Amino acid sequence: MSFLVIAGQTVPVMEGQTAERVERFGQESPAFAGNLRSSIRVEKRRWSVTSGLLTQAELATLKAAVALGAHVTCSGDAMGGSVTCAVEVGDAGFVTVATDDGLNFMRSVALTLREV
Repeated sequence: MSFLVIAGQTVPVMEGQTAERVERFGQESPAFAGNLRSSIRVEKRRWSVTSGLLTQAELATLKAAVALGAHVTCSGDAMGGSVTCAVEVGDAGFVTVATDDGLNFMRSVALTLREV
């Protein structure tokens, strides 16, 4: 199994550049008696990922798949299975390398995946 697959596209990930966080929706507050009152109804996960190097074509394909907040299937070891996510593609860094497409650069992007 691949480490990260977004909308059927395997995305390389930089080593050590993946973080998972659980978000709770609702609130918790201590009561006068010392117990904890909670109105938390759901927990959703959020992942922050820095991709490995992608060609311009790979990045364009990824951006098209997640455009306008489309809900896509994300899977792989990073996700612990298959999850429906909304994906945000953030800032991209350029690296000058020899490529087959003649552009001679590749990009690394910041990705935020939110479980829906």
